[in-house]
Amino acid sequence: MIDSSYYAALAERAEPHLYGPEQCAWLERLDLEAANLRAALDGAVERGDRPLALRLVGALGWYWYLRGHHSEGRRSAARALAVPGTGGDTTRAAAWAAGLAIVAGEAGPDRAVPEGAGARARWFVAHAHLRLGDVPAAGALVEQALAAFREAGDRWGEAAALASRARRAILRGDLTAGARDGERSLAVFTEVGDRWGQRYAGEQLAHLAEIAGDYATAARLYQDGSLGQGRVAMLTGDHDRARESFERALRLAVERSDGFEQEGARLGLAQLARRTGDLDGAEAQLRTILARHERLAADHGRPFHGVTLVLAELGFAAEERGDAALARSLHERGLAAAHEIGDPRAEALAHEGLAAAAALDGDRRAAWTHLTQAIRLRGPDTPLPRPNAATSSAPSPR
Repeated sequence: MIDSSYYAALAERAEPHLYGPEQCAWLERLDLEAANLRAALDGAVERGDRPLALRLVGALGWYWYLRGHHSEGRRSAARALAVPGTGGDTTRAAAWAAGLAIVAGEAGPDRAVPEGAGARARWFVAHAHLRLGDVPAAGALVEQALAAFREAGDRWGEAAALASRARRAILRGDLTAGARDGERSLAVFTEVGDRWGQRYAGEQLAHLAEIAGDYATAARLYQDGSLGQGRVAMLTGDHDRARESFERALRLAVERSDGFEQEGARLGLAQLARRTGDLDGAEAQLRTILARHERLAADHGRPFHGVTLVLAELGFAAEERGDAALARSLHERGLAAAHEIGDPRAEALAHEGLAAAAALDGDRRAAWTHLTQAIRLRGPDTPLPRPNAATSSAPSPR
């Protein structure tokens, strides 16, 4: 019989080392004990030992996340929380359950941070919301966590919250703030020796380089085989490498039950399909993704980041089919969503699409008006990455 107490103690001994320079070594140690750790949790649940089950969940939550075991972690937390009785750290387990459910693509209105949760729990739920594109749900949690980390002198936590704040700033179009927080985060994560954190902070800086059109820097900062590498390859015309990156990212995301990464990979493949002339394939993928965003919007009462790009891509596909009316309708929906979300770059993209739709109709003046709006919203440091979009089909007025 498995000694559940022994494995709970092992998980608790390992957990602090998952936030620093010994991260990889302790991940491998827990990998070797994964079957025993599952059996230990099963035993605690079957015996009705609620405190012990909650100890295991609390100590293993970050391990499950780092290893991509999102669905397993969510199910394990739910099982521990369902054990009858009192005692144990319910709040921490509930935070892992909420955050892992969001990451697994099972977000609902009830996935709020538990009352009384600590700074790391609050940060993790905020981090999960940002992965989903739900900036409003993350904002206050990130700031609360950052303040608590700084007060406690938690350098790892400070770096994590800064990286999340950088992501939030980028999603809101505040690229200066995103760069400032991203650079600070990377410096602190490097100082504490956390490889996951260095990668996460580096992704924010890579995204900024991608936005600025500095694809060489973006490619260097993104991890090999990642969605970011795929996007850079696509934007620079290396379609074979882009497809390889997107397909690899999709396989890994499916294995890990990572809803965010799955959607990102499928969106990348859809964008690539449109760029290579497979409009039917692109539209099929895009409409599946759009349906998910429509469900999210219905559940939460607001659109999430990501829907604007999906609508833009559908609009571009309609333009390539010569359907100006459908393109205009899709870009108008994208513009409304971008305005509600508060993302000026997404608004610019919608205006670029509307310019192309107007050009299809022969309305040069409307096309120029939309392009002017797009240029204003983008600013001088965020060039248009699509030479085949509105700028190529929308002439200046006479």
